[in-house]
Amino acid sequence: MDKKTCFFFLFVTFLYGVAQYTYMPILSSYAQTLGAGAFLVGFITGMNGTVSLFLRLPFSFLSDYLHKRKIFITASILFTFLAALIVCFWQSPASLIISRALAGVSMSTWVHYTVLFASYYPKEKMGYAVGMVNAIIVLGDFAGTFLCGFLAPRFGEISTYLAAALLALAALILCLLFIKEKVPEKQGHLSLPELFSVMKMPVVVFYSVLSAVALYIFFATGPAFTPLVAVENFAADQVQLSVLSALSLAATFASCLVCGLIPRWMTGKQVIAGSFLLILLANALTPYLPHFGLLCAAQTLNSFFSNFLSVYLQVLVIAAVAPKLETAATGFFQTIYALGIAFGPIGTGILQNMTGNYGITYLLLSLLPLAAMLWTIVWDRKRPIDIRI
Repeated sequence: MDKKTCFFFLFVTFLYGVAQYTYMPILSSYAQTLGAGAFLVGFITGMNGTVSLFLRLPFSFLSDYLHKRKIFITASILFTFLAALIVCFWQSPASLIISRALAGVSMSTWVHYTVLFASYYPKEKMGYAVGMVNAIIVLGDFAGTFLCGFLAPRFGEISTYLAAALLALAALILCLLFIKEKVPEKQGHLSLPELFSVMKMPVVVFYSVLSAVALYIFFATGPAFTPLVAVENFAADQVQLSVLSALSLAATFASCLVCGLIPRWMTGKQVIAGSFLLILLANALTPYLPHFGLLCAAQTLNSFFSNFLSVYLQVLVIAAVAPKLETAATGFFQTIYALGIAFGPIGTGILQNMTGNYGITYLLLSLLPLAAMLWTIVWDRKRPIDIRI
């Protein structure tokens, strides 16, 4: 594919990422100013994950059936535009719920970005293409947090939603004009017995559940309740909340780059258990840290290893199955980890409502990485965690 198409694809992806994250750093605190309690804050921030949980697989199979990718990318940008626009004209917890639901529809189509962009390259460069498009979306998210930090203190929260709508509109126009469809070779559809055989593989289920735990913790803390801890403990303003979010995104970006740099002497079991140990420590200490800078450090550590595990475990899933089952295994993996994305904020919101104390809530939340770490240590199947990537 020509360089012009690749450039505009990456630029559209960047704008899409910026539009998604321009209002995210202030979402939970803005929801509170509109009258949302702890449960409703969790419900709002988790709504996008809940919607994507139900749409991810249907969209993937529909795309395969139609042999189309661009239409799903175009739709995702349109829904991002609508998610921001609705809050510009209607400010209430209900509008935030609808906004996040629309964002969830958009989020369900991310696989189409990676598949279409990778199709522009020969097979030997597919890894480079997938890495590049993932790096660009994280950079867009990162830029969106800084844009939020600039706009919100000067022009108010609504300005962040207006900026997101304008950026999404620009991305939509460029997508329609410059992104080209590349029709994949038609292949036979995956049969239900094959799909169910993947769901019964212990190693696939094991990796998928661990990823769901990692993302449950990340989405319960980073975008949802850690900003509220910062506000309660340090009276953090909108700029500080943007910095907190930006550091989390920077850690996410870095985590995507280190999977291939793991020392050869480390086993998969050591990598996974060690990562969960650091996640446990970061979250158990978060409500008790005496300085905002230390809170940022803990959140950065939490974000890095939570997202690192989601990438690392997905690679292990692909390596653990036969080539003909890679698509099914990846789809199942993403559906399971979407449970963590969806229910992390909601479950933690319920927990915070019950305890009324962030210290107790985060301590109880830390039991999840503890359980995942212990499960990893005692895992003893015929196929151990010994795959190097």
